[in-house]
Amino acid sequence: MIAAAVLPNRCLLWTCVLLLCCAVPQDCGAKMSINQDPETGWTIYTLTHGKTTIRIAPDAGCNVFSIQHDGVEFMRQPEALKHLPGVAYGVPVLYPMPNRVRGSQFTFEGRTFRFGDNPNQHFIHGLAHSVGWEVVGMAATDERSELTCQLVFSPGTDRFEKFPVEHAIKLNITLTEGTVRWDYTVRNSDPKWKLPYGFGLHPYFRYVNDRSQTFLTVPATHKMESVNVLPTGKLIPVADLEYDTTQPISLDGTSLDDVFLGMDAKKQTVIDFRSAVRKVTLVGSDEFTHLVVWTPNDPYFGIENQTCSTDAHNFYSQGKNDVAHLQICEPGQSQSGWVEYRFE
Repeated sequence: MIAAAVLPNRCLLWTCVLLLCCAVPQDCGAKMSINQDPETGWTIYTLTHGKTTIRIAPDAGCNVFSIQHDGVEFMRQPEALKHLPGVAYGVPVLYPMPNRVRGSQFTFEGRTFRFGDNPNQHFIHGLAHSVGWEVVGMAATDERSELTCQLVFSPGTDRFEKFPVEHAIKLNITLTEGTVRWDYTVRNSDPKWKLPYGFGLHPYFRYVNDRSQTFLTVPATHKMESVNVLPTGKLIPVADLEYDTTQPISLDGTSLDDVFLGMDAKKQTVIDFRSAVRKVTLVGSDEFTHLVVWTPNDPYFGIENQTCSTDAHNFYSQGKNDVAHLQICEPGQSQSGWVEYRFE
């Protein structure tokens, strides 16, 4: 195995790249290649294991913007990479809050965090999806290939001005045959303030067959009532819905944008592309209690594993963390979790 634990500058990065590419045995199950996009100048990492290939753009929000398995591309692609930053393609990272923040602000332990106006009047999808992440490690073995990136919140950065808690989030992306895994770790280095956060992924899955032949199973216990795509805090048992998400439902004719909860590491969300004979299983660690199902009238849809509810920070300030599940990391402490996408 060749690995780079810490890569302080681009020169060392490329040295490690050359070592990695040259040193991996020819029969190694995992492969990694690194290229520079000529238009943006971004470094693109391509990881391959067997019939599965992923492409990652650390400079564009650490987005795993392409996942191909057995010749099929599952993620929505931009026409040009310059359009990748943001939340429209691939698998954007949502942090330190997934989905919307009511009124673009919240109060936590006496401090008010403001995120500025946007067209929807509610700040959405966090501060990590449009900025460059630092590559701090990579490795390849017969069993897997992986890339580790981090994003630091420190004084002097725009993200710190909006979310002033000194800390870092590290993301380890691992590829094995048929499986892509994201492991996150947050470390709170702030000497004074607690870190209130949520983590999520916002995949843009393509319909790889006819929409009517795409079936979804979500083994949640409840759906959160919402008004104008913001949850109210009221919970609706899945058994009381007009559609039973615990059984496969066709996405044909649906127009969902709902937050489900009651998920854990033992519950698997399944996307079944029946006529294409393809299946994707999504599973997360116990931190991932919530799942957003988004099925717009477009050739793509989102199944979003989240560690907390939409607007979790405001629910917490209202004393409703039983429905919010906001993650809180004490000064000097670390917390972690994981999500896997399994393709077959």
